[in-house]
Amino acid sequence: MKYILLLIPSLVMAASNAHGGGSPSDLISSFVNIIILAALLVWLAGPKIVAFFNNQSDEVEKVMRRAETKAKEANQMMAITSKKMSDSDSEIETLKANAKKQVQEFENDYNKEIAEKINRLHKDAEQKIEAEKKNLSNSVNELLVSKVVNQSKEQIARDNQLSSSSTQNLLKGL
Repeated sequence: MKYILLLIPSLVMAASNAHGGGSPSDLISSFVNIIILAALLVWLAGPKIVAFFNNQSDEVEKVMRRAETKAKEANQMMAITSKKMSDSDSEIETLKANAKKQVQEFENDYNKEIAEKINRLHKDAEQKIEAEKKNLSNSVNELLVSKVVNQSKEQIARDNQLSSSSTQNLLKGL
């Protein structure tokens, strides 16, 4: 019933326009109709429209807060990454310095080890030479002694007088 009452101004206006007249007073009824329609829309749909826009506002606010949080996190991550990158340059330099130091230490140790090996080899060679000298000296001495003994035997065997005196000397010693 309410809705039919709202349509009455429209019917009145339609009847007045049917006669072909158009005056400014005709606009008043249209204006009243629009105001009634607007009031009706506000009264019926107003709370729902306000709630809709409030919900949309809340959703936008949540999205903005989330975006702000994500932006802060991204800035923090970027700061951490840039710090790591700047630290990585100094870390690379430290690693290079350590590597150079280790190479130098290895080279020094290697040179010492080689020098020690050379000294040991010299000592071993000297010992071997001395041992060979002793062996040769002993061999020469043995050879000389055996030659002297052989020549003495030959001379004793050739000379009878020496042979008899040596036999007597040997018997006396027993």
